[in-house]
Amino acid sequence: MTTRSVNDITAAWPQIVALVRDQTGNVAGVRLWLDTARVRAVGIEEQHLVIECPTPTWSHQLSSRFGPAICSALA
Repeated sequence: MTTRSVNDITAAWPQIVALVRDQTGNVAGVRLWLDTARVRAVGIEEQHLVIECPTPTWSHQLSSRFGPAICSALA
């Protein structure tokens, strides 16, 4: 993925969430873990999407449940 501005990533976040929902079919899980005001994409660092979330446990859940789908949505 090419380097993008924070505004581009922030604007694209709802589309990324929708793609993850479509890819996984996990509507309830995506709503709980991704499609919430408590979680947002804040930028790209060293070619990694930086996602702000409320706790380390939340971060682990995002990575383990949705990491591959998020990467696929970004591709």
